[in-house]
Amino acid sequence: MNKIFITLDPILDVNPMAMAEWCASMPKSPENAPVDISMRWKHHVNDNTEIDPANLFFVLMIDQDSEGKLRRQLDDTGINREAFGRIPGEYSPIQYICEFIIPNSGNNRLTFLLNSLSSRFENHPCETGNGGTIIRGAISGVEVIELKKNLLSKEWKIDQKEPLDGGVAEIIRLLLLLLRKAESRKCGVMLREHR
Repeated sequence: MNKIFITLDPILDVNPMAMAEWCASMPKSPENAPVDISMRWKHHVNDNTEIDPANLFFVLMIDQDSEGKLRRQLDDTGINREAFGRIPGEYSPIQYICEFIIPNSGNNRLTFLLNSLSSRFENHPCETGNGGTIIRGAISGVEVIELKKNLLSKEWKIDQKEPLDGGVAEIIRLLLLLLRKAESRKCGVMLREHR
């Protein structure tokens, strides 16, 4: 059985890299953040405690109400979340798509968006945090819509060497369900790894 479990979590609709860079600067207050996160800061960050960039990014970006309580996941039932979260081998579902999808000529944006979800935070201070936090990547709400449209356009094909017959198609089907939910909630998404 695969030891990796992946979740696609709803986050604020902001530029994730701008927020990640701000979190990496180890801020001592919510001032100068790319977006107003003062209430989130008040709920989750004790001014006397140093919090690492990955956990700071997580607690400030994860979708929550005005009282700091987490909102429901993108998939209320958990069925799609479970299916999306585990595939055989050492791949994340998005890594698997990246490896076995072939974008049509001129469709570099699809590759960029998938890589932004899969590995945007690679070697970044927001990638790994205390307590096992691993954030692979994130995209904004605008990028969620763009990725959804790009996947639906079929301006790509599946590599015939794909080891899991139908794997890319099934992962894309599940990903599209989650992206539609994110679009309806007007939020971005982050890809987190759990081991």
